[in-house]
Amino acid sequence: MNVAIMILPRTYFLGTFTGLMIPFISNIAPIKSALGSNLRNALDAFRPSIDDLEVEMVRFENQGMSINQVIMSITLLIMGILTYYYIPQAAV
Repeated sequence: MNVAIMILPRTYFLGTFTGLMIPFISNIAPIKSALGSNLRNALDAFRPSIDDLEVEMVRFENQGMSINQVIMSITLLIMGILTYYYIPQAAV
């Protein structure tokens, strides 16, 4: 049984168009941001800005989680990975 595989011209066009447009579209926001400020601020990546992200450290105990719950969840996660991934791979 022979199967003829033919790639349509629109497939090449779609792949090329997508490959060119995704980087172009993803660079619009950073370029607008850089052009919206003066040259010194646009090139100074290490100077902190007003829009920096704030991080707050919170202990698990204050959020209602104990260290035993964290250890149990990590153990169950590892057991699940072993059960559903590695054991079926060993049977192949």
